[in-house]
Amino acid sequence: MHGQRWISGSGGPTRGGPAGGPQLRAWPGLDEQPEMAHVARDWLARLHLVAAGCGLTTIPAVLEDAIPPGVVVLPVRGGTSEQRRILPARPPRPPSEPVIRVAEALRTATLTT
Repeated sequence: MHGQRWISGSGGPTRGGPAGGPQLRAWPGLDEQPEMAHVARDWLARLHLVAAGCGLTTIPAVLEDAIPPGVVVLPVRGGTSEQRRILPARPPRPPSEPVIRVAEALRTATLTT
């Protein structure tokens, strides 16, 4: 993976970064500062940049069925593990019953994976 050009997603004010800034690093644990060749706003744009030969990107497994022609998906094995958090946001008042149910469903799903 050394010396490869990468394509990142763009962040925005609602994602905790400046509008248009990179959303994701190339790959956790990469032992070099990768070249971010392009920043794309959505997954489809990233995948089409890959198909055009403009660089590499990472995708969540759920997108594997949406891969355009010209893109090869390679599984990554032996990389560093990544921990993600899901934090429900709600108004500053006691949570409603639907909010409580969604939070409980998220908690249950997280504990069973």
